[in-house]
Amino acid sequence: MEDFEFIIPLNKEDLTKLGSGSKNQYYVAEVLSVRETISALKDCFEAFRTVEERFILTKFDVLYSVMVQFPQFEERIREQAWELLSKGMATTVKSIASKLEINGDNNTPSVLNTLKMTTYLFCTMYEAFETEATQPNISTAVKKKGKPKKSDSGFDIDIQRDKVMNIMYQLIQLPINRFWSPPIVDSEFVNLFAATCYKTLENPTVSHARCKSTRESIFQILGTLVKRYNHNLGCTVRIMQLLQNFEFLVSSLASGVAIMVNNFGCNMIISDVIREINRIDPKDLNRDSSSTRNYANFLSELAEKAPSAFLKVTSLLSVYLDSDNYSLRQAVLSVFGEIIVQVLTGEELDTLGKSQRDQLLGQLMNHVHDVNAHVRSRALQVWEKLSTQGAIPLNMQHKALDLAIGRLQDKSSIVRKNAISLVTTLLQANPFAAKLTSKELEAKYELEKEKLEQMAPGLTPRCSQRTKKKMYKYRITEEEIWNAMLPELTKAVTESQNDSSLLENELVAQWTEECTTWENEENAIQAIRLALTEAKVKKAVYFAERMISLFPENSEEMEASDISEPENAVQVNILEKMKGIFVPLEEDNYSEKSDNEKEEGEEEDDDNENSEQIEGKDLPPEILKQKSLVKYLKDCLSFTESLLGALATLIHLLGSKQASDVLETIEFFVLAFEFGLTEAIAGIRRMLVLVFSREQTVKDAVVGAYKRLYINLKSSNSRVSAVQIVKNLTTLVNGASIGELTSLEELVSEFVKTGDLNKECIQVLWERFTMKIQDTTEIESKASLMLLRMVACAEKLTISSNISVLISVGLGDRGKEDFRLAYETCSALLKLVPDRIKSDSLTPPLRFEEDHLMFRNLKEILVSGITKMEDTYYIPMSGQAVAVIYQLADVPDTICNDLLKEICTIINKNYGDENGQLSLSSKILSRLLALFGHVAVRQMNHLDVNIFCELKRRERIKEEALFNKNKRQSKNKRASRKSLAADTTLKKDDEEDEDEIMGAVADDAEAEFIRAVCENEVVLGDSILGKGMALLVQVCLNPGKYSDIDLRTSATLSLAKCMLVSSKFCDLHLQLLFTILERTTEPTIRGNIIIALGDMSFRFPNLIEPWTPRIYARLRDNSNYVRKTTLTVLTHLILNDMVKVKGQISDMAMCIIDTDSKISGLSKLFFTELAQKGNSLYNVMPDIISRMSDPDAGVPEDDFQTVLSFIIGLIQKERQSDSLVEKLLYRLSVARMERQWRDLAYCISLLSCTDRSLRKVQENFQFLVDKLQEEKVFEYFTQMLQNAKKLAKPEVKFLVEELEKRMEEVREKGIDEVGVATKAAQSQKATQAQQKATTGKKKPAKARARRKAVTESEGSSSDDDLHPAHRNHPDNRKVIQRAARPTRARGRITFSEDESDEDFKTKKEVKENGKDLSSSSSSPPPRKKTTRLSRK
Repeated sequence: MEDFEFIIPLNKEDLTKLGSGSKNQYYVAEVLSVRETISALKDCFEAFRTVEERFILTKFDVLYSVMVQFPQFEERIREQAWELLSKGMATTVKSIASKLEINGDNNTPSVLNTLKMTTYLFCTMYEAFETEATQPNISTAVKKKGKPKKSDSGFDIDIQRDKVMNIMYQLIQLPINRFWSPPIVDSEFVNLFAATCYKTLENPTVSHARCKSTRESIFQILGTLVKRYNHNLGCTVRIMQLLQNFEFLVSSLASGVAIMVNNFGCNMIISDVIREINRIDPKDLNRDSSSTRNYANFLSELAEKAPSAFLKVTSLLSVYLDSDNYSLRQAVLSVFGEIIVQVLTGEELDTLGKSQRDQLLGQLMNHVHDVNAHVRSRALQVWEKLSTQGAIPLNMQHKALDLAIGRLQDKSSIVRKNAISLVTTLLQANPFAAKLTSKELEAKYELEKEKLEQMAPGLTPRCSQRTKKKMYKYRITEEEIWNAMLPELTKAVTESQNDSSLLENELVAQWTEECTTWENEENAIQAIRLALTEAKVKKAVYFAERMISLFPENSEEMEASDISEPENAVQVNILEKMKGIFVPLEEDNYSEKSDNEKEEGEEEDDDNENSEQIEGKDLPPEILKQKSLVKYLKDCLSFTESLLGALATLIHLLGSKQASDVLETIEFFVLAFEFGLTEAIAGIRRMLVLVFSREQTVKDAVVGAYKRLYINLKSSNSRVSAVQIVKNLTTLVNGASIGELTSLEELVSEFVKTGDLNKECIQVLWERFTMKIQDTTEIESKASLMLLRMVACAEKLTISSNISVLISVGLGDRGKEDFRLAYETCSALLKLVPDRIKSDSLTPPLRFEEDHLMFRNLKEILVSGITKMEDTYYIPMSGQAVAVIYQLADVPDTICNDLLKEICTIINKNYGDENGQLSLSSKILSRLLALFGHVAVRQMNHLDVNIFCELKRRERIKEEALFNKNKRQSKNKRASRKSLAADTTLKKDDEEDEDEIMGAVADDAEAEFIRAVCENEVVLGDSILGKGMALLVQVCLNPGKYSDIDLRTSATLSLAKCMLVSSKFCDLHLQLLFTILERTTEPTIRGNIIIALGDMSFRFPNLIEPWTPRIYARLRDNSNYVRKTTLTVLTHLILNDMVKVKGQISDMAMCIIDTDSKISGLSKLFFTELAQKGNSLYNVMPDIISRMSDPDAGVPEDDFQTVLSFIIGLIQKERQSDSLVEKLLYRLSVARMERQWRDLAYCISLLSCTDRSLRKVQENFQFLVDKLQEEKVFEYFTQMLQNAKKLAKPEVKFLVEELEKRMEEVREKGIDEVGVATKAAQSQKATQAQQKATTGKKKPAKARARRKAVTESEGSSSDDDLHPAHRNHPDNRKVIQRAARPTRARGRITFSEDESDEDFKTKKEVKENGKDLSSSSSSPPPRKKTTRLSRK
């Protein structure tokens, strides 16, 4: 039985047939049944114990039967068969190893058959186990993730897998090729091992981290097979198949192939894989994106582990850079980056290596501008990695930085993010300096350059020819200067030759003395050049004559000149000599270069190493060192200037909507500030506002950035650290704007809450404020006070425990002389007041007595300071001082009344005459009027808020006392019967309800009393404030008499404040205020009035409502400030539902195209917020479209499209889009002008098209026939159908195609289609009339007339909503009537400001419900009565 040959089959079924290749070929005679196999398996164990591994020669059929019928056997039987095979395989390996050591075995065929048969069964049965493990079934699907459980008999596939790999690895390490003749192992035998390895890899669990040793064993086996058994081609094919089908194998295959390359030298696998990918059709690569992505990730990860193997295949990889698939381009760039970092970096790099590196860097540079954003992003990431690893050559640093800066404004957010990160990394890893202060670097560069010039004249770093070309292009050359001086020089030479006495004797003596210092001709040349540069013509001529006389040997060598004006040859010689000295020869030669020389010159670079080596061969070491220093400073300065040029773009990116842009930019500015870029402080300040960001990550980044820059200081001394922290924060305060100070206040509060700004820092702030620390300036003292105010936002005890210090310093002698200090002191004192007064609080508010030192000092500052004209901060200070009095004084109205009386008395005494007339300056009068306004508005707030809350608090105290008293009395009484208790309970409930009603009535009475006081007594009473209103109104009424700008500004603002107090006073002077608004030429006054009108709209809406169009008119103001202020005020009023949105909102829409980017951005923000308020934006769309498309409005078509494209893009709901499409179709059908056709058609094309919209287009198509003759209208509808075709459902595509066909037919027939449509409509009408006549049911004439009237009103209302300028036009009436008849049966969706998405009803539904249909969508809603609002 041993005289046979076992051939490994391709398919296991082939063993059951007699082989045709050889008579002695082994085959399986019969496949045993399951029962027979189980009984025969016992004999196999007996045979193994008897003959060991040779049992397979006689028992092969039994184990083969198990393998063929593997799923049919029980798990126990399969495991028994596997145990037998495992032992047999292990024994076979040991036996073969011992036989190979002897080298004299004559039983080679038997050994080979045993090896092949055992290996075949061993590998195929193991693959059966792996197949079963990878196939999910019901039992495994419900199992949790983790390590699979063992079987009942203890069989663990993971343990068996490791045993299999060990046995296979031991076997292939032996020289088993000796058993074959010739000594080459059959490929089928090798494929058994390879197939087992690949099958194992297909199991997802093998890719887990716990199976790392198994994966390493697999690739060690594959590496051996490739190296020793010629499995290279098969391995490549299988790797490609695995990558194509199993995404989870990408990392495992990359690590495994790296093992094969690094440990076994299988470099050809990489090139073979790349060639296989090249053979794939590009269309297939694009179609199968997952496979392509797997290939790309495989190459990228493999390059990280084996980069040197890719160095020889870069030419093959470069082909992928032209591929349409961006994933492959990304992978190639990553591979190039790894090659540069790990292979082509180092000082020992030879010339060839540098050339290869530069080529790869060039490819990376090119693809920074790739058409795909992902590729651009990957290129920037590779550059960032190169910078981090120090792999960018010095001469490429500037180019890399320029590349990154050029991508900062990329349209893709991921590209911008990586560009900012690259700029940050280049700055952090720059090889130049740790501090990049531009001014210091420039000064040092100039100093060292002068030293080099002194050490070796003419050896300063030369510009390349390209740089020279740019310099000569943009500067005035010496040739041009010489031509300008030539007439004067000619005159001077002629005069010198004719009469030398014309020169002053003193000058000649001085010049002669200078000539005696000349040692050679070079000194004379330098003196002449200096004189010509300084435009000292006569001196230069004298020096030239002296040089010719002193050094005559070179004078005859001068060539003939072009100058022909002087007839004397000596004069020609002098002029020629001076020109040769002043105009450099290289400049003349540069302009005469041939084209070839220019091209060669343009390719030169400053950093050409070869040229520097040649130049430096004969130079002393000191000069070479100085030259290197100058070049280093030059590169450092250029790098810094490039960074400075990018700051403006980076500051703009701080306002990006993408959080990634903002976070990366914050990191850059922090790093730039640490590197000494002083100009980065602009970005640091711009970051402050981001502390209010809605993104928590951005807010945390800002807080962390400022903590890193200004708080976290490395110092062992806490006092020194506190002083430095205070100094750092002071630099932020100084020069900060109002917005920056508000942001800084929030930031300091965060530092106090987190404990970063500790008590020691606060103590230093108090010491600097009181100027106890030496060398503290007034500015630093005020900055410390501002920081203390910011600290008080989080910890009010900081101010409340130091009130006396604030009063004695801030309101003392220093405060009397410095109004800004007094202002900041008042701001700090106001932090004692709670942000919001609680009306239900029983705790009395903090108040001080009338004669408190605080109020006495304030009163003195206000009275004495009204005449101090040198300090211009009086008006802001007075506002804060009045606020302190009203918030902290017990009787503020008495104090302010006395204050105003005292000021008026002083003014009358010092500036009044005997007749009672005043002659005071406009500055004093403006301060007095501003004080009136401050007191009036504070008095109103005091009454509305403080007094009202105090009355409620006292009432609450009384109620609490009464309740406690009743409660004590009730404890002493006991009810004797339950009925009495029940009656008492009911009575108590009634009393509680009655008390609540009485409390509400009392609150209303108090509010009414306060309102009456504000209405009649504050500004209209007999008080000093009421009497001052006449003066205030007089100043506002006479702008010609009171022409001072500051006075008119102060008077107008005070008038507006007083109008807020009383509706009567407001009603009296509202017309005056709007007159000032329209006639004044000062933007500040107009802006102040707009802000005040916004407050009045909140307080007195009924009074301001008729004037609302005047407010909207300011949106067309010629001042950017006024337009921005108006837009801001209207935004707040509309979004807070204080103003009803009307037709003037189209003016706000026009702000989208405002030339000021801030106004445009604010307008876009308004409409974005409006779109989120239910149907608010949808309800105003008809007004916007109608007014902007009105020819009388004069809106350019491009501007119309820009505005509507943004606004319509905010309409997201399908119901709203469908309704708008229907409305616009009605408007388009009755429009008369081509411009309106185009505008309406454009709006329809912007809306999302649904099946309902398309049906509306189809129903109204007969009215669009004449409009479609317009080129743009046809184009817009075609665009709408194209968009609908992309997104439409399959059943809707038929409708789209039908509409396209009809449009094409109309387009081809031209205008004749209009007549056809008209005849069709008439024919349809006649048919309907005939049908009605046939039925004999005629409606009365009155009913027909009534129906006709209703139809006309519907048609006209449909037109009026969008075209107010054409409502009464007779032609439009006819068109409306004609358009309404065919659509009588269709429903019409109406616009209502109160309708929701679920409330859209058609006109037909309304008819069925019996409702009135005569109202139009454009008719205004009934005016609602607005109640007066009182501040509580």
